[in-house]
Amino acid sequence: MRRAARSLTVAVTAALAAAACALAAPENATPVRLACYPAQFGSWHAQTRTLADRLSFARAAASVSIGAPQTVCASASGPSSGYLTCYVVKSRTIPEATYNVTDEFAKALTVTAQALGSVCLPSTRADQGGSASAPTSKNLLSCYTAKATVPAHGGVPVSDAFGTSTDSLGALVGFCSQAGWKAPAPDGSFLTCYADQTATTGTVVVLQNEFGYLKAALGPRGWLCTSASFAGSSGVMQAYPRPVR
Repeated sequence: MRRAARSLTVAVTAALAAAACALAAPENATPVRLACYPAQFGSWHAQTRTLADRLSFARAAASVSIGAPQTVCASASGPSSGYLTCYVVKSRTIPEATYNVTDEFAKALTVTAQALGSVCLPSTRADQGGSASAPTSKNLLSCYTAKATVPAHGGVPVSDAFGTSTDSLGALVGFCSQAGWKAPAPDGSFLTCYADQTATTGTVVVLQNEFGYLKAALGPRGWLCTSASFAGSSGVMQAYPRPVR
């Protein structure tokens, strides 16, 4: 039993690493995707953490207030079973900055990252026999509200643990960076997130992460996130944000 539990833990960790760590894929590699669902959760007590990432907190970590969970993301890039639970985050840092990026839907995309909106923690499905120990948050994502001029994309095949469908992608709504508590993650992986119109709806799930157990009732799939990288050598057009005094 212990050997089986250890094997399951290794499998979940590897799957999550594929979804939240190896985000910056080579140009010809299969892009990493996350399908995200708005969800209803139980009660939550806000807490404060120190967050660092490769965007607004690139020079120094900053204190953030972590509010209620709102979203569950499932791997949509192959057989991976990794999940993320995303919490509302508030910060006194204004990250307004513009980046030239590329992803599977746009080879030249100018993204303006705005306010820090959420932080996403690695999670396991406790209702499907996940590990008895919560995953550690070595592969966080910090996600910013964002805007960019992008064409609509129809006929996009998306498959995750909750269903397979052909979706229509709309506006770019988020830009995410790999992150960590107190120190940024070792690489600079990123995601672009698009509004997703689909017939796929999630189910009721029980998740576990370093904050504990959460029961979530998932709604219709709302966003599709895909791996992105800086276009060209400079990438950043306007550098670091200014703190609010």
